[in-house]
Amino acid sequence: MQESQPSLISEEQKKIQKDMEIVQATEGFSRLTEKQKSIIKQSLYLQARAERGRKEWKLGDVRKYKNSEDYVDNRNCHSAVFCLETENMQALSKDAKADSDFFEAEYRPAKKIDELKKQIEEFGFPCALHISILRNSSPNKVHSSLVLGHDKKNNIVLWEKKSYDVENPYQIVTLDEMYIEYGSEYFYGLRKLRDRVKDLPKSNVA
Repeated sequence: MQESQPSLISEEQKKIQKDMEIVQATEGFSRLTEKQKSIIKQSLYLQARAERGRKEWKLGDVRKYKNSEDYVDNRNCHSAVFCLETENMQALSKDAKADSDFFEAEYRPAKKIDELKKQIEEFGFPCALHISILRNSSPNKVHSSLVLGHDKKNNIVLWEKKSYDVENPYQIVTLDEMYIEYGSEYFYGLRKLRDRVKDLPKSNVA
């Protein structure tokens, strides 16, 4: 039996509420601007609506949430962090890549998860975390996320957009979950969040 729309929306809201309770308990969330907090919450709502729309469309229904689907489809991990820093949800990945300072960080190996945890805890929250194939080569950045701090179980919590497409979601994950995917073969760069990046040359940010 197909799940009813009110029931589906209720489950989405419960998940978003749970995720927001997790991030609100972190050290870094309170240090974000109100606009940045709103962007994180909005991203989770957009993701839920896009997933609902994609599911209904595949079942032959009308695309009622096309705008949400298109928004989530067209953004990736780099654009998510860039949107947060510029406080502009319309920014794209190419805007982040056009900003010469976006990936500026000291990249270090982390052969074990505990090494990365120690680096992050010593650096402080919130911060941007970039992952690179090579230590110093800019074109080889494979992922970006926002590190918010510890949850009530002492896990380090991140907000990210996994990649392009609805199936690669905006999500709240733990550092452990992220490290399982990337592991010891990559280099990890930490930097402070920049205060509303301004006057970017030739930026597509509107």
